[in-house]
Amino acid sequence: MKSITALGGRIASLRKTCNFTQAELGARSGYSVRTIRKAEASKPMSFSTLRDIAISLDVHLEELMPSEEYLQIVKPNSEIAEQVISWVADKDVDNILNQMTDDISLFYLGPEKLAHAGTFVGKQDVRTFFKSSLDDIDWIERPVIESCVATHSNVVIHGYDVLHVVSNGSKFKANWCIFFNFRDDLICEIRHYSDQTTIVRALESDRPEDFS
Repeated sequence: MKSITALGGRIASLRKTCNFTQAELGARSGYSVRTIRKAEASKPMSFSTLRDIAISLDVHLEELMPSEEYLQIVKPNSEIAEQVISWVADKDVDNILNQMTDDISLFYLGPEKLAHAGTFVGKQDVRTFFKSSLDDIDWIERPVIESCVATHSNVVIHGYDVLHVVSNGSKFKANWCIFFNFRDDLICEIRHYSDQTTIVRALESDRPEDFS
């Protein structure tokens, strides 16, 4: 990741509020006094260095850098997360997996009766999850994203799907909230929460019903 500009005055002000000397802040964040002086002089530095300083000052990273640079960091993550949701509707599992780390962890909240409920770790496990969860459903409408909140390493998206159960002909609307965690520009964790009552009723129905 390219160097980013530190808001030196803000860092110096927060350091003084915390009653830290430059040496103390450096020790807490794992850097030299020279690095802290560089930050307080608004010099470009690495993302990880500024992130560590923010953690040591107990503030969010976005407080220590220009908003336009921060948006350049979070926008790609939100775009990837939204694209993954679109690929799920396309059942394009290969492209989804290409956006994930090898040690990806996926948690899907649901009752034991749902074969795809639980935690799946690693790309092969996650591939199994998608096969189990997507085989019997088709999208009637494209996924609708109602809100998206992003930070430098997390994206939270809320929305809904209107789906068709292939095996019994039922139709249902599923509201969901999905948490994405990123590491080195790839998704390393997904936590999926949705309206399980409606989903289970639709999947278990013995005749076509409309739960939307």
